[in-house]
Amino acid sequence: AEALKVNTTLTSLNLSLNRIGDVGARALAEGLKVNATLTSLDLRGNQIGEAGTIALAEALKVNATLTSLDLRSNQIGEAGARALAEALKVNTTLTSLDLVGNQLDFDQSRAWKLLRKSLIWNERFPKVNYYATLLAAGRFLPELPNYIWTEEIFDALKIQIESEIP
Repeated sequence: AEALKVNTTLTSLNLSLNRIGDVGARALAEGLKVNATLTSLDLRGNQIGEAGTIALAEALKVNATLTSLDLRSNQIGEAGARALAEALKVNTTLTSLDLVGNQLDFDQSRAWKLLRKSLIWNERFPKVNYYATLLAAGRFLPELPNYIWTEEIFDALKIQIESEIP
């Protein structure tokens, strides 16, 4: 994590399945606040909880280079999801955020609904990430094969999800 503070060449870092937990995530977040070269960070399966996610979200508010963050299969929790939603309001570079497998109650979680709304309406996130977000939220429509997802379908799903979020 300290190396991120002085790194000038590394653009991609895969630390998946290393059990870094909240302590490691906090340390990485401190590095991300000043790092100017890292564009991709894979932290899937690292037992990162709410505290670590909140620290990463704070880093996203000031980091100007990270475009992809993979937080699959962690335990980001309600507070972590809420912090990420807030970070997405000010972060101008992140274009990919994967949160699949984070044990949030996708139908009841207010934080998840806010995060999902941030992802859906944020023009920086490609539609493929929106599709992944719908999959994570249990909104997959099995009768629609992947290859026929069209602008009209995405627009219809936006309307459906917007109506669910107060």
